Amino acid sequence: MTCNNRYKTIELGMDLEKNKWTYYSPTFEFTKEIPLSIDLSPWGGHSFFAYDLIANTKPETIVELGTFKGNSFFAFAQAVKDFNLKTQLNAVDTWEGDEHAGFYENNIYDLFKKIKEKYYNNLDIIEHKMLFDDAVKKFKDDSIDILHIDGLHTYEAVKHDFETWLPKVNKDTGIIMFHDVCVKRDDFGVYKLWNELENKYSNIKIIEYHGLGVLSLKKDFFEKDKNNLEKYYNSVEQNIIFKNEINKQEEEITYIKDFLTERENFISEIDKNLKICISQREELKKEKDRLMADNNNLKQKIDTFAKFEQSKIGKLVRKVYKIKNRL
Repeated sequence: MTCNNRYKTIELGMDLEKNKWTYYSPTFEFTKEIPLSIDLSPWGGHSFFAYDLIANTKPETIVELGTFKGNSFFAFAQAVKDFNLKTQLNAVDTWEGDEHAGFYENNIYDLFKKIKEKYYNNLDIIEHKMLFDDAVKKFKDDSIDILHIDGLHTYEAVKHDFETWLPKVNKDTGIIMFHDVCVKRDDFGVYKLWNELENKYSNIKIIEYHGLGVLSLKKDFFEKDKNNLEKYYNSVEQNIIFKNEINKQEEEITYIKDFLTERENFISEIDKNLKICISQREELKKEKDRLMADNNNLKQKIDTFAKFEQSKIGKLVRKVYKIKNRL
């Protein structure tokens, strides 16, 4: 098992052994492929809650609507694997995208399959590569223990998903999760539905990583320690964000250090070349001075010879030279 008890257990109004909720510190194998950074995985920080939820409730059937790369799905799967549960995990997605997630090619689905086969191949994982409304027919009423809704995020779409799938969730102990309950930009409307539901059901809300709303169909399921649960998981996710920021800053510092080192090496190379140029310049100056000295000596010799030719002796020498040539 790749987990350890974390900090403490708390009492909750739920049907757990001795009504205790245990926090764990799991190692998520899938993060080798999908880091928990909010930049790369908007759901990533909720992985610890998802893991603890499965570890504590030990559900028989989990259904996720909108799996994408599989961050949330594999957080569930990690707990199922670590605790050797017989849970059936159902991933429902067209793996084609939508207006909010964007539309994408097969590479997203290929990544999901790669992670499943590499780390969770022995689990009971069923892929439903279809629309949510088509998949709902495959499940009996009251058969789902945990439902995670993370499809199109308009108010109309998420409300339709909730109402369509609600009869399939165990009416006594079922848990339903909504992502992006804190996002209010553009036409995101999950927060509107959450505002309607939070007063009707026992729930907790984790505000980091765009918000995760978790409601229970069991009355007072979360109420006994709702505040501590929310504080704890918000703190966990804030720590992840802070660590990611620290890692970013460390990467930036490393980049700056490398840049400065490269710049110093470049300046050193320029300085070295400059010294070579100065040295060569000095040598050239010396060579120039030598050539100028030789030139001056040659000019002096020419001047001396010219004066000699104009002298009486020079003229006499020329006459003698001419007579010699005639002979």
